Amino acid sequence: MAIELYHQNKVKKILITSGVPDTYKDVETPVSMLYFIKKKLDEADVPLEDISCIPRKATNMLDRQLMIRDWIKSRNYHSYILFTRRYNSRMQKIMHDDTFPDKDVELILYPSDGKSVWRKQWLGLHNTMIRMMYWKLVYRSKIQGQNT
Repeated sequence: MAIELYHQNKVKKILITSGVPDTYKDVETPVSMLYFIKKKLDEADVPLEDISCIPRKATNMLDRQLMIRDWIKSRNYHSYILFTRRYNSRMQKIMHDDTFPDKDVELILYPSDGKSVWRKQWLGLHNTMIRMMYWKLVYRSKIQGQNT
């Protein structure tokens, strides 16, 4: 979907949030998801200069949000599109609001159920609820401290 939006000129840049694990940061062989995503974007004629990625594989939700925030702020962007599962969209909105408390960056959610088995959707919902509680109890105060 990101490729379609890019070719329709609805997005200017594509940020890949599947960074490279530290143990593979200097390896050029296909050992991480980043390699395969970049290859797919290249095959779809997305120029390399319009593809970015977070500097490394995030170690947790807070780490990922901080890297995304730093990337967006360093480029002075005011909106971004996030592709997410439908059951995970509320959590992504909460994380966005905590990451950008000044409301100077708009989140555009693009929820999709994709092609998945209903059992996996229930497990995904369960895991999302646990991650949401963890975000609210542990990471929310940490990211709010980072925003000051």
